[in-house]
Amino acid sequence: MLPLITNGDVQGLKTYYNEHIAPINEQLEKELGDYSQIDHIQLPLIRARVVELINTVSLMPNVDLYIGIDNIIDNVPIKEMDLFTILNIYLDNAIEEVASHEKAIAAVYMTITPDKFTLMVENSLKGKESTTKPLHTNKGLEIVRDIIITYPDIVVHTHIEMNWFKQKLVVISE
Repeated sequence: MLPLITNGDVQGLKTYYNEHIAPINEQLEKELGDYSQIDHIQLPLIRARVVELINTVSLMPNVDLYIGIDNIIDNVPIKEMDLFTILNIYLDNAIEEVASHEKAIAAVYMTITPDKFTLMVENSLKGKESTTKPLHTNKGLEIVRDIIITYPDIVVHTHIEMNWFKQKLVVISE
């Protein structure tokens, strides 16, 4: 039963807040994290996909998510739909990999400078190898290759480093 707080009972209100409200706020912050950096993403499709990622990972108690967006992402030297497709594939790969781990980390980094846009998606691995999909059903990276050949100044790099699977896209501005 909640305590009765009378009019003017500032100390009772403070006690109630500290005992009942503050712990809820702390738990929400722990579960949801600080993802204020998504406000830097001004591209609607990309922002929506990152928000969806946050929602997906919030339902995965075994996965910690880190988002690093250094500056305003509002004009990238690649079609937004192509970037969305690549981001979606990279994120799907990462989430699929970490879903079965006891404890895992996924991370998304974006930055833009006058000469390039960089997207990197990383995830921890159980060992030193990524889980491969059976019977050549892994079409995602093939789709990424099909997209990037239409751009002259794109570099992609997908590799395993230590216990991390790293997927990186760099688009050079003209």
